[in-house]
Amino acid sequence: MIPIRPVPKPYAWGSHDRLQSLVPSMRDMRGPLAELWYGGHPQSPSMVVLGDDEMALDAAIRRDPEHMLGTVVSRRWGPALPYLLKMIAVRTPLSLQVHPLDFEARAGFHRENAAGVPLDADVRSFRDERGKSEMVVALDDFRASIGFAPVALQLAALRLIDHDLARLMVRLLEGDAVAMSSAADDCMPPAAASWGRSERNIFRAFWLAVTAGQGVCDCDVWKSTDWLPLLIAAQDRASRMGAVGGGETSFMIDGVRSALGNAVDAARTFPGDSAVLALAMMNAVHLAPGMGAFISTGVPHAYIRGTAVEIMTNSDNVLRAGLTVKHRDVPNLLRNLRPSPEPVRRPESFAVADGVLYRPGLDEFSLKYGVVNALDPYAAAVGVSSDAHPWYETSAIAPPPECVDRPRVLVCLSGELRSRVGRVTDADANRGGLRTVAMRQGDAVFIPAADGPVSIDGGNETTGGTYLLASTGL
Repeated sequence: MIPIRPVPKPYAWGSHDRLQSLVPSMRDMRGPLAELWYGGHPQSPSMVVLGDDEMALDAAIRRDPEHMLGTVVSRRWGPALPYLLKMIAVRTPLSLQVHPLDFEARAGFHRENAAGVPLDADVRSFRDERGKSEMVVALDDFRASIGFAPVALQLAALRLIDHDLARLMVRLLEGDAVAMSSAADDCMPPAAASWGRSERNIFRAFWLAVTAGQGVCDCDVWKSTDWLPLLIAAQDRASRMGAVGGGETSFMIDGVRSALGNAVDAARTFPGDSAVLALAMMNAVHLAPGMGAFISTGVPHAYIRGTAVEIMTNSDNVLRAGLTVKHRDVPNLLRNLRPSPEPVRRPESFAVADGVLYRPGLDEFSLKYGVVNALDPYAAAVGVSSDAHPWYETSAIAPPPECVDRPRVLVCLSGELRSRVGRVTDADANRGGLRTVAMRQGDAVFIPAADGPVSIDGGNETTGGTYLLASTGL
């Protein structure tokens, strides 16, 4: 095992205290802290401590991929860790974004290289060649907008917004032929040839929300607008839905209220950005601690508030369309957009002997949220009663991340833990590898595949805590 230090990301939307409280080594950081990265992405690799030396994790892996990753992983993905683990603290809503498809990521990466755009440039959209799918698991109550809601819910929410732009979005969703839709159609990707009518209509309405103000069409709906009072008024109307004997279902009423609630929160930070209307088209998601969501390539999403852990394919590719001070790349976002109304995908969550194991169905990553020395391990792992979540009871997970010969990252979230491996040789120890590590809150280690199985306990009957254990999904 090798101590690993996270890479801090001090983005403006981050919290001033939440991640600092989880990782004591970050307590002296001034200003907002948004993310902590544990991984080997070449633009922001974590540092690993090898005896008296430090080096970047990606460099350490390239030096000895067989030892660090194991045969299966290194043959599958080359000398690179296939996942990236993050802890995030969202204080204010952040960007409306889409992660690129694999082939679009490769094409975009080489296109920007050929144009001479530096890898660390603010205007860069593709920082690597990989598509990006991710899973988010809440550590505190966590709110987000993920994917497109049913069309009926989109229409109900937009009809409550008293503005010509929202009314035109309704017309587009209903399939009304307007002159502006031809400009939207010009932005559709080649994949649109296989789309149905609903997908095309959703694309047009979404396009209108994220391109308003860019001068695409000379029309009153493009004028600058303060969206916050309009959305607050719409939220007030939504609060009265169903009170006068309307035909709305409870699912519809709750969905509309939550979608507009997310739009209101986003408008408090970005009052003049018409992209807030796109949130009225999307599924509003509330994740209680321990609950997760999986976001595949092409799915639009925006995080609103809360603390969570993310694990994803080892990519930093983000295409933004609004609600951000960072670079926006609307054309490429639209080329990668999946405009299908569908429910939020939940990763399979298995209750195991000492926590919860999340598997989204990808080979690149899985995650365990574990606990040591608790009377109810499932409850202690997620901070709430296990009865509140649809965990699958299982004894058939083979192999669990503790037992696999795979590269793993272990982070102590709370308390005191002891981790032990059985295959560290004297030669490994001379290189900085450790057989046993005492861990306190915020400590983290990288566990090479060559270390074999790892055991995690409290060291004695009076200590214990919670932890995250990331691994591949193989």
